[in-house]
Amino acid sequence: MLYDLTTQLSDSDGTPAVEGEKPVTVQLVTVRALLADVSPSGGQVSPDEKLKRYQLFKKLSKGGALELTAEEALLAGNACGIFPPLVYGQIKDFYDQAK
Repeated sequence: MLYDLTTQLSDSDGTPAVEGEKPVTVQLVTVRALLADVSPSGGQVSPDEKLKRYQLFKKLSKGGALELTAEEALLAGNACGIFPPLVYGQIKDFYDQAK
């Protein structure tokens, strides 16, 4: 499925989320999560998982609208479980749009 990674997240008041002057996008948040060395449960990421995350990071770094497999979207969404509910919820909604 095609995913537009430039989609901007929203703050709790519904306004577009920004960090300084930079928009907080799905790409920005997902890349940070994929490169984190911690799982959503707080444990270490296995070497196999690290490799999968790195490979997906390389793909997402291209930005824009990208074709992702269901497995890639699941990996990206699950990795973002390290973030607070407002961010994680928006990311899961974004990657679950194909369901």
